[in-house]
Amino acid sequence: MLIKKVKEKLDEEKISCLNDIFKSLSGFPPEVNRRKYRKHNIDRMDILDELESSNQLLRADESHTHYRIIPYALLLIDNPESELIQTNMETVFIYFQEIYKNQDVKPVTFSEIKEILKTDEVDVKLALYYLCETHSVYSGKDQKKANPLGYFERVYKTFHTMQGENHPHTRTVKASLESDKAATPA
Repeated sequence: MLIKKVKEKLDEEKISCLNDIFKSLSGFPPEVNRRKYRKHNIDRMDILDELESSNQLLRADESHTHYRIIPYALLLIDNPESELIQTNMETVFIYFQEIYKNQDVKPVTFSEIKEILKTDEVDVKLALYYLCETHSVYSGKDQKKANPLGYFERVYKTFHTMQGENHPHTRTVKASLESDKAATPA
């Protein structure tokens, strides 16, 4: 329902542009050369500027040389690869929830995730990349003290903002957050 409402708010040209950029992505992280893309899509300059300026569906990298699709845009992209990424992200997220719920602190290996997803290395990397982007987990980039509850807080805020206080996902994440806070010594 929410996705349908967002699609109604965005015009077809913006969604088409996001689809086209998604199909053009390559490498890791998945990106497309910003300058070349703009050069070959001069007729879409206004749309690209709008999408980029909002920074909610499309973003330039730190050097402003490449475009990257924001994970939330995957929901708007009508493409089997996008759907596979979303499915893999959800599977990994649920797996991580179980680990945290059991308070198992052993590191999860890439091989374990690959085995759970039953897919190739590229699909695992894409799922992990977009999952990290979704939850603002930047391994090795953030020099601030790690906040183990920050993960659930970010998910809770996202669900609360998008779905409302009484949505089942919001209640589940809020309960996890409150449970984690109660279990964390002051």
